[in-house]
Parts: sequence; C-alpha cells; structure tokens
Amino acid sequence: MKNYETMIVFDSALEEEKVSTKLQEVERRVGEGGGEMASTDRWGKRKLAYPMGRKEQGQYVLLKYSSAGSQIAEIDRVLRLDETVLRHMTVVGPDEALVQAAAQAAERAAQRRTRARDDED
Repeated sequence: MKNYETMIVFDSALEEEKVSTKLQEVERRVGEGGGEMASTDRWGKRKLAYPMGRKEQGQYVLLKYSSAGSQIAEIDRVLRLDETVLRHMTVVGPDEALVQAAAQAAERAAQRRTRARDDED
C-alpha cells in the first residue's frame, strides 16, 4: 500500500455536519480497500485562488491515508460526482522510509558543516 494525500475543496455554503458526513464516506471507502486513515486536516473556509462559477470561498480539507491504488479510482469517482465538491486532487504522499533517509542525510550534512567550521577555527 502507498501513502496518499487528497485535498478536497467543498462549497463554502455546506454545513459542517454535511462535510463530516461526506468525509466519513471517503474514510469508509478507504477502509473498504484495506486502507488506513492517517489524518484529516480541516483548514476551514478560505478564499479560492480564482472564482469557480459564482463561488469565491471554499472549505478546504486535507486527507492523508494509505490505500491500495485500486481504491483511489473509486474515491476519485465519488468526489467527481459530488456536486458540493468544487475541486479535489489526490497525490502519492511521501514514503516514510524516504522521509527518514532524507532527514538523516540532512543531519549528516549539518554535522559535516559544523566539523568544517570547527576545523577552520
């Protein structure tokens, strides 16, 4: 299973409880495929970068989860058919092993720079 991140922009006129219901539906779809939700980040109402129809604001939600690739198409289909979703996008999230390797490489580079400064003094 891979890690995924899905950003959803809901209509700003949508009530909080309806947003929660729609998010539960997405979470259920993730679970059906054997996936697991990592986090749900509600960013709240924000101004859109450009008007979509007559809408100038949207409710932003970022979902992070791991799932089989086959489930992504189903989640995409559900979001595409939902009229209250203004936009959505799913991307492959960072692999935890790569994130840890990058952090370790950055730490080693910082240690080398510190040693080089110490040697100059």
